[in-house]
Amino acid sequence: MHSYSLMFSEQRNEGDVHASFRTIRAFFHWIEKEELMPMEWKNPIKPVKAPHLPKQIIEPVSLEDVNSLLRTYRGDGFFDNRDRAMIFSSENC
Repeated sequence: MHSYSLMFSEQRNEGDVHASFRTIRAFFHWIEKEELMPMEWKNPIKPVKAPHLPKQIIEPVSLEDVNSLLRTYRGDGFFDNRDRAMIFSSENC
């Protein structure tokens, strides 16, 4: 597993490597939970640590940009109401 991660990381960014690791880990945990392997089988992902994923600070959207978006929703149709609701609900995230 470790050599696969190293090879994969040479061709992909950190986010891709981390996502691949999570997928493989979920698969092996599922195999273990479903008891699909012989009793002596050991989950190969257990001793492997997740690849480092640097924390990335995302710049917030400016209030001016949010107001510009809201001004584009002029109608009272389904899509305008849906989009307006998504913007207002994301304020508290």
